[in-house]
Amino acid sequence: FLGLSYYAQGRGEDAIRQFEDLDRTNPNNAEVQLILANMRAGVEPFEGAEPPTDTPPQERPAAPISQ
Repeated sequence: FLGLSYYAQGRGEDAIRQFEDLDRTNPNNAEVQLILANMRAGVEPFEGAEPPTDTPPQERPAAPISQ
């Protein structure tokens, strides 16, 4: 959520760094890759998301990433 919070505050570079870190620890996570690609392209993080990616993280039964 920190990366998305940074994005919402207009702190794009900080948001991208957060998602780059997540991508390193979750290299097969399509959602993280989508969000990162969208932020780098200057579009909304969930632009083009398809189910279940379009379900807000806070409404999911399990976390979308691992630690």
